[in-house]
Amino acid sequence: MFEKLLAERIKGISPYLPEDGSGMTALDKNESPFEAEEAVKAVILERLREIPLNRYPDNDCKALKKAIAAYSGVSDEDIVAGNGSDELIHVVMQAFVEPGDKIMLHSPTFSMYGFYAALCGGQVVSYDTGSGFKIEEETFLDRIRRENPKLLILCNPNNPTGGVLGLIQVEAMLACFNGMLLVDEAYYEYSGITAQGLALKNDRVIVLRTLSKGMGLAGLRIGYSISCPAVAAYLERARPPFNINALSQAAAIAVMENAASFLSGIESVKAERARMTERLARLKGVVCYPSAANFILIRVSNPDEVLDKLEKQRIRVKSFGSPALRDCLRITIGTPEENNRLCSLFEEVYDEQCG
Repeated sequence: MFEKLLAERIKGISPYLPEDGSGMTALDKNESPFEAEEAVKAVILERLREIPLNRYPDNDCKALKKAIAAYSGVSDEDIVAGNGSDELIHVVMQAFVEPGDKIMLHSPTFSMYGFYAALCGGQVVSYDTGSGFKIEEETFLDRIRRENPKLLILCNPNNPTGGVLGLIQVEAMLACFNGMLLVDEAYYEYSGITAQGLALKNDRVIVLRTLSKGMGLAGLRIGYSISCPAVAAYLERARPPFNINALSQAAAIAVMENAASFLSGIESVKAERARMTERLARLKGVVCYPSAANFILIRVSNPDEVLDKLEKQRIRVKSFGSPALRDCLRITIGTPEENNRLCSLFEEVYDEQCG
């Protein structure tokens, strides 16, 4: 009976079902391989002891916003805090998208944009980047002009391809339409490229970031947006109350105050990314796409065989069902030891083929 009462838009939405990585070397979710240092953990635990769990958390996340603002070099009025940046994608769409409004993406990209667009009744317009996963700037700009979307989303660096746009390109895209521009910088710490300055001076730009990647806090679900204060004030209207629990707020503040301690882990991932790309690119039958994130996208001639080999060794990477990515695997950069194990298994597969 209840099926007849469901909203039409929910019927075509598939649930997000990440694979269970228990007992596996998880190189499929773009997590950091490094935890907080013991000294930072000690600070977190001490602060957690002081939290009255019978009380609601700070709805406005005042201390968390100040810590994020200090890290980002902005004012706390420019910050909106979310339960992961995923929640803030939804908040942005709730604030700006009416049913039927166009939401423009470049494809392939992060699947949750389409998910939240469907929830709010937006019309997704997709620009296909082709087998090379490159945005051809002039054709993309022409498409933006023709569609003039209410919301343009740029994942920068892009997930799952790892490609990155320069700030000049982002500015050119903003200049050719009249809607809102959302720049998702979940992997900012690995690329160093940001539209933050653009967001602070232009009220049509919102930047999203997360503490799940470079700061290694995927288990706490903390994201934030950067925009001019007037835009942030409207995003606050669409944000659910008490959306970040007190434990996550306290832990995230401690991490932000000790952000410098995470720099060595970030630099290690960047170095490993370059080393793995070079090693895998030597193999005949493997194509590595340039990445500015904490993962590498590769195209392989025999994905099923590779996945089977990795699964038997308890290593999990991300595979895809969409036609554009059917032969592709996304590999999260792990520890040097994890990366060596994975590369050695790839070399076994392709040595066997050559033999």
